[in-house]
Amino acid sequence: EAVAPPDPAATPRVMTTQAGAIRFFDARRVTRFWAEAKYTVFRADGAEHLTEEPLGALEERLRAFGFLRVHRAELVNLAEVRALEATEGAHVLRLSDGQTARVSRRMLASVSAALGVR
Repeated sequence: EAVAPPDPAATPRVMTTQAGAIRFFDARRVTRFWAEAKYTVFRADGAEHLTEEPLGALEERLRAFGFLRVHRAELVNLAEVRALEATEGAHVLRLSDGQTARVSRRMLASVSAALGVR
């Protein structure tokens, strides 16, 4: 009897390939994803990992799990935001694990609304 594949909506996993091993990470435990060259980078288990899944695809897939695009190169888990700060004309989000994410001027209104800031 064939086993049905897991429902991807129920398990928001991110896949990496390293040294011939395919590893899976629960996206809900990631604070942010950012674009770097042709890869998307994220921190998990105390290290940086690369995935070939584009930021735009992650944004679509993880929106239902509280992720929001805050910059063309940044996708953030809103549950992990600890502060929105204005610094020298720019805005940054401070995240629960000490990372920061840039907020573009274009995205500031939607980020503020998503965080309940008036």
